[in-house]
Amino acid sequence: MSTPTSMPTESAAPDVDPVAGAEGAAIAIATAEAAVDGGRAVTLDREGQGESWIVAVASGESRQDVIVSADGQEVLEVRDEVALTDDKIAELDRATVTLAEAVETAFGEVDGTLARAGDLGEIGGLLTWVVQINETGTGEVLDVGINAEDGTVTGVGS
Repeated sequence: MSTPTSMPTESAAPDVDPVAGAEGAAIAIATAEAAVDGGRAVTLDREGQGESWIVAVASGESRQDVIVSADGQEVLEVRDEVALTDDKIAELDRATVTLAEAVETAFGEVDGTLARAGDLGEIGGLLTWVVQINETGTGEVLDVGINAEDGTVTGVGS
């Protein structure tokens, strides 16, 4: 088990207002990717009651969890590296659509708030990003599949 390492921060970020939707996700992803040399976001999640973002960022043969403030502007913590499997590295190499692009496309299909994004893998023979959105009005969590090679929507369902 790895021990988290902390990066210095200038403020107590939990007091900042979160940025919602695709815009908030894109800001958090960009901030996290900038914190890891050669980084590429592979998953995105919210921590606690939305106090911060957890962005898994891959670089080379490993990934790190980068904790970003609710507004997406500040890195709060960078956790120790975890090795990626050869299969996961190959999938990431094949994916030409970024996680941020997949999230943006998913929010074009479903109105709501982000539950989780990432989970890159083969679904129905297609390399697919899965973006989970809490649908406005129903509160139902919908999975939006985005083809990681051409950016098309592969399906929407629960």
